[in-house]
Amino acid sequence: MKTIKKVFLNSLMLLCSALIPVCGFCFQNEPEGFGGIQWGTHISAVTNMILVLEKANDPIRRDLKMHQKQNEVMTMGRATLNQVGYIFFKDKFISAQILTEGSSNWLGLKDYAFELFGKGEQSDQSFEQYFWFGNKSRIKLNYDKETERGSLSIVSTQYKSQYQDNMEQAMRIMGLYGR
Repeated sequence: MKTIKKVFLNSLMLLCSALIPVCGFCFQNEPEGFGGIQWGTHISAVTNMILVLEKANDPIRRDLKMHQKQNEVMTMGRATLNQVGYIFFKDKFISAQILTEGSSNWLGLKDYAFELFGKGEQSDQSFEQYFWFGNKSRIKLNYDKETERGSLSIVSTQYKSQYQDNMEQAMRIMGLYGR
C-alpha cells in the first residue's frame, strides 16, 4: 500500500511540475552567453583570445580550455576583477569564470550580480553563496571570507550537460566511475 502511495505521489508531483510554465524558473536578464559571446560559439569565430589553460594530458578534461580576452575590461560595477576566463569545451564556449579579491571588490561584484539578475537563491545563510537557475544559464556567486576571494560562474545549461556526459563517459572508460 505504501508503495502505491509513493508511486501516486511521485506521479502527481511529476505531472504538476510539467504544468509549470517553461520560464517558471527563469531569472531576470538570463544570459545567453557572456562578454558578447553566445553559448556554443566556436573559438575560431572569436577574436582577441589568448589560451591560458588546457589539460591536454588529462583524459577527462582535455577538451576543456580556458581563454582570456586581450584588452578585457576588468571591472563589473564597482568591482575590480582579477581574472575573467572564457571556458571552451571541444572549442565551443560553455562558461565564464570571474574572480575578485578583497571584500570591497566582492561587495561590488555581489551588488552588480543582484542588480543584473535579481537576488539569487541562498541555500545556507551562513555562507556567501548564491545561485540562479535558468533555462539557458546557471549562475553561482561565491565568496570565501578567509581568503577574501569571490567568484561569479556563468554556465550554459546545454553545453554543461554535454560536458558532464563526456566526462562520465571518459570516467567509465577509465574505470573510475561505476560499472
